[in-house]
Amino acid sequence: MSEFNPTRIDWARRYRGWTKKELAEYCEVSAPRMTQIINGDGSNITESLAQRVAFETGFPVTFFMLGTTEVKEDQLTFRQKARVKKSVTDSIVSEFSILADVLTRVRNLGEIPADISWLEGLSPSGNVCVSDIRSIAKDTRAYWGESPTGPIRNITRCLERNDIPVIPLTAQPEGDVSDGVTCPARAEMPAFVGYFPESKPGDRLRFTIAHELGHIILHRKRIPADRQMMEREAHVFAGELLMPYEDVKTTITKNTTLEEYAQIKAGWGISIAAIIHRAKDVGILDNNRYKSLYVQMSRRHWMKSEPITVNPEHPILFKQLVGRAFNGLDDYNYPSVTRSGVEGFLGVPFGLLNAWCDHHLTLKKDEFPELS
Repeated sequence: MSEFNPTRIDWARRYRGWTKKELAEYCEVSAPRMTQIINGDGSNITESLAQRVAFETGFPVTFFMLGTTEVKEDQLTFRQKARVKKSVTDSIVSEFSILADVLTRVRNLGEIPADISWLEGLSPSGNVCVSDIRSIAKDTRAYWGESPTGPIRNITRCLERNDIPVIPLTAQPEGDVSDGVTCPARAEMPAFVGYFPESKPGDRLRFTIAHELGHIILHRKRIPADRQMMEREAHVFAGELLMPYEDVKTTITKNTTLEEYAQIKAGWGISIAAIIHRAKDVGILDNNRYKSLYVQMSRRHWMKSEPITVNPEHPILFKQLVGRAFNGLDDYNYPSVTRSGVEGFLGVPFGLLNAWCDHHLTLKKDEFPELS
C-alpha cells in the first residue's frame, strides 16, 4: 500500500473545479491512468506523481498522505439551482470535506474537544410543527442567556461562544447555491457553519448563519423525507431565533410601510425581505399585502440592493483554535503559525487556512525568507 491517498488527489481536483481529464493534462499523464490512480488503492502513485499533483493543485505533498472522512453531497444542506454546474457542487463538497478534516486535526492538536452537548437537549427526534420550532428557537435563546425577545446583536458570536465555529468558505458559487452549508446528521463530523461571504450584506449572512444552525439543531437526529420541508423548517427556526413571534406581533402591522420596514431592519439586522416574509409567516400580512410590498420593493430596485447597511459579522473562534493548536496566541486578533506546521500537521496551504480564518493569521517571523 502506498503512503499516498488517492481520495485526497480527487479532493484536490474537485476543490479546483477540474475534471479528471483536466488534472491528467496538467500532470502530463493520460486520462485513463489518472482515473485508475484516483479509483485505486494508492499503490500506483509514485512520489514524483504526488509532487506533480501537489505542484499543479497548490496543495502540499503532505496533504496527499493523510487519511480521509469523506462527506457526500446529499449529506450537506446547501440548496442549489436545478442546472448548477457539477464543478461548483464538487468544489463545495470537497472544500467542506477538507475543512471538516482540518477542524478535527486542529482540535486534536490543541487538545480542545468541542463541547456541543447542549445540542442534544434541543434536537428533536420526531416530527415537528411550527409551534415546536418556535419553542426550540426560544429554548436556544434561553440556553445562550439571550433575552426571549429583542434583537440578537451578534449571531456569529452566539454560536462561537457555544463551540460551533462559523467559517468563511473560498468556493465561489456565484448565486447558484444558497449562502451557507453544514452537515447536521453525521455525529462523527465536527459541528460548524460554512458560509460564502463574497459580496453578501451582513443582514443576509446573519439569516444564513441562523438558518444553518437550524439545520444543525433540527436535523441532527432526524431528516425529513422532503428536502423542501427540511429547508422550510430551518427557515422558520432562523426567523423565530432572530425575530421572535412576540416581537413581530408588537412591531409590525398590516399597514407598516416600506420606509418603516427599513427602520425595523436597522434595529434588528434582518433584511426587509426577510422581515416581510416573517410578518406573513405569523399571519400579520395576507397574500395581497405581501405581494403588494414585494411589488413596491421591485419598483424601487430594493430586491437587488436594499437600503440600510448591516455590516457583516466577523468570526473569531476558528482562528483562535488554530492559534492555540500552534502556540501562536500572543495576539488573539492575529494568531501566528508556521508554514511548516500548517502544511506538516494539517496538510493545507497557508493561504487556504488563512482564508478560513477570515484572513487574520500571520506567519511567524522565522518563516519570512528575508529573516531566515
